[in-house]
Formats: sequence, C-alpha cells, structure tokens
Amino acid sequence: MKKLVFAVDALVIVIFAALWRFLPPEAPLLFSYLDDEDKLVRTYFLIVPLVLANIFFFINEYILTKFFADVQDQIRPFFNFINGFIIIFAAYLIIRILLLAI
Repeated sequence: MKKLVFAVDALVIVIFAALWRFLPPEAPLLFSYLDDEDKLVRTYFLIVPLVLANIFFFINEYILTKFFADVQDQIRPFFNFINGFIIIFAAYLIIRILLLAI
C-alpha cells in the first residue's frame, strides 16, 4: 500500500511540476467555485489535499498496528480500501484542479 501512496505522490508532483509555468498565480481550491474570488488560493496550496491524504494514511496505519494488532489480518483489507480511496481521490482532485486552472 505504501508503494501506491508514493507512486501517486510522485505522479501528482511530476504533473504539478510540469504544469507549474502554465498555472495562474491563484487557482480555485474548490473547483466547483470557479468564479468566486474568495475561494482562490495561491497555486502552491493545491498540494494541501495530497498532504492531508498522506497524513490520514499514516494515521490509519498507526491505528491499525497499535490498536488492531490482534485482528490485523481481518481489518487490513478495509483499511487498505479506505486509504487507497482517499489517496486516489486526493490525486484526482488535484489533477482536475490543475487541468481546469490552465
């Protein structure tokens, strides 16, 4: 699962770096509010959803090993599904915002 997290992180960072020169100084963090000036953030803040997803992943891994060590085999698939969904959704959100912003 950690390989998926690092692969998605690397993919988003590569796309972010490739599109950096085409991005405006401010972009919408919530892409459904494209016209509202209050919802614009500096472009480098678009990485925040991915950072939060990574923090959530590592907290889930800690909870799994600390509190569910005895039943880890039964619960791990659920945690892997939740972690994978959150990481992929955060990456999708960032890539969609980047493509809408250029």
